[in-house]
Amino acid sequence: MDNLNEVRLGDLAYEVSERVANPSESGYERFVGLEHLDSGSLYVNRWGSTSDVKSSMKLFKKGDILFARRNTYLKRASVADFDGVCSGDIIVLREYDTTIKGITLLIMNLEKFWDFTISNSAGTMSKRAKWRDISEFKVVLKSKEYQEDIVKTMITNEEYLQKKKLLLEKSNTYKDKFIKEIFIQENKLSTTKTRKICEIAQVTMGQSPPSSSYNEIGEGIPFYQGKAEFGKKYPQTKKWCTSPKKIGLKLDILMSVRAPVGELNIAKEDCCIGRGLCALRGKDSIETEYLYYLMQGNRHRLASIGQGSTFTAISSNDILNLNVKVHDEDERIIILNTLRKLDKFIDDIEVNINYLVNVKKVLLNRFIKSN
Repeated sequence: MDNLNEVRLGDLAYEVSERVANPSESGYERFVGLEHLDSGSLYVNRWGSTSDVKSSMKLFKKGDILFARRNTYLKRASVADFDGVCSGDIIVLREYDTTIKGITLLIMNLEKFWDFTISNSAGTMSKRAKWRDISEFKVVLKSKEYQEDIVKTMITNEEYLQKKKLLLEKSNTYKDKFIKEIFIQENKLSTTKTRKICEIAQVTMGQSPPSSSYNEIGEGIPFYQGKAEFGKKYPQTKKWCTSPKKIGLKLDILMSVRAPVGELNIAKEDCCIGRGLCALRGKDSIETEYLYYLMQGNRHRLASIGQGSTFTAISSNDILNLNVKVHDEDERIIILNTLRKLDKFIDDIEVNINYLVNVKKVLLNRFIKSN
């Protein structure tokens, strides 16, 4: 049987508080702020330049753990694989020589650690954690050999996860570039005609229903007011309406007409649309699915013509009179098939990422027990 030892987080690592007075002249190139730390990531994957930093910052070395002490509910604790400087709202931790390298970081990504940290954070506007408090978090560890195996397993999982995230980022960039080239840029190989949106789509502008008809108990049809209810592709129903004024049909494109203008979703079912949205569907031979991608390609154009002194918005005339490039039927079929394959590829990557994230959580909480 493995020997079990109860240890405090403070027995494994200590706080480093060395400061750099002039980061831009220090010889260190990378600056890590709170905005560069990603929730749940074991590694620091983003950073800024010290050339933009004018005030004193904390120094960290390769292998140090950067812990975001502010807004701890975001759960940000990552290891840096480079030297640099960081924000004063980041606690720099360094493992003792006797500690199995990496085990502290894993402990700091346990759900129970975050529960402990959040409950021990103090402040009114923006709660902060202190090392003297979180260093008291206790775990039960098995032998050093067992700990080394845990670290190795979790690093392998994390490296594979980061590769998948990079692939997802590149795939989305490629898709955006493809849509821009197809619908915006000039292409001599394509057969297109310039047409107004009113010629190829039916547009229904949203209208607010009586407030007395709103409810959160599922009576009536789903009610969407604007971008706030949008998901990645389909909206999330939070309210329903029994007396809708304007209705979007199932599979209609829902588009935000108020800031942020041009954001898109697809209706999963008939729904009531408020003043922040409009519904579009293809007419004549134009496929609504093709129209969805066409509007994606033109959303920045729509945003640029938004009007309003307090907030940006577009009118029905702005939408209906927008000139767009429309492909012939044969090309539309090819474009749709290509984009469907791209979307399927991206969806599969996201499923794989979610699986790896869940595996990481399960393994962490199975391998390491807290008190």
